[in-house]
Amino acid sequence: MEYIIIENVGTVVGLLSNDILSTVLSDTSSLILSIVNGKYNYGNNLYNLLEELDILYKINILKNIIKKYEKKYEKIENIKYNLLGIKNIILHIYNILLKILNKIENYNKTYISYIKRVNYNKELKELKKYDKLLEKRFELLLKILNIMK
Repeated sequence: MEYIIIENVGTVVGLLSNDILSTVLSDTSSLILSIVNGKYNYGNNLYNLLEELDILYKINILKNIIKKYEKKYEKIENIKYNLLGIKNIILHIYNILLKILNKIENYNKTYISYIKRVNYNKELKELKKYDKLLEKRFELLLKILNIMK
């Protein structure tokens, strides 16, 4: 099975409404949950990193905060811009996960998969990078929301 990777995230994110942010968060958390729960048995590196970064927890917290504040502050430019940035990062994380899953599935179809494991360390480094960015943007959102109170 091939997964679709969104290449031009900036364009897609610009077209997404705030309601779609919840969908992006839900889709990403579902994908992470399926990996963590063993639906995709592709080795421990990905699973361990997802556990270490605790991305699923962060995304679920974001979903709850966005549900609570999205409509209330949607017209405030700083919050709107920050939510757009968070959406961008979540899409990157989702696409990295899909890229890893595609890479593993395609690799498993080759004869060499019986000899050695697929290498997706580059994607794991990207995942760490975007996790840090997600944390920074999330902290900024909380600071802005505190100022607005």
